[in-house]
Amino acid sequence: MLTLVQGATATLQCSSEGNPVPVHTWTRNGNSLAGSRFQVSEDGRTLTISDVVEQDEGTYVCLASNAAGDVSVDVMLEVQGKLIKTVEFL
Repeated sequence: MLTLVQGATATLQCSSEGNPVPVHTWTRNGNSLAGSRFQVSEDGRTLTISDVVEQDEGTYVCLASNAAGDVSVDVMLEVQGKLIKTVEFL
């Protein structure tokens, strides 16, 4: 499990080898990722989520596929609210 505070950047990595070279795809809770805060590296192995919010929580799955088959790895992302420091003046 990866736990981050709201507003942080999450970097998830997926490593695989194969011949032919596997194609990597990322999903969250079974759904494809959409939005400008989700960036997948050119080789598909790294998913970066900028400015995480509580709605980003869930299970992220990296699926590596080639002619020989598929393999997947998953990671649970938990997002905690920011700690806000208050100052009281008397």
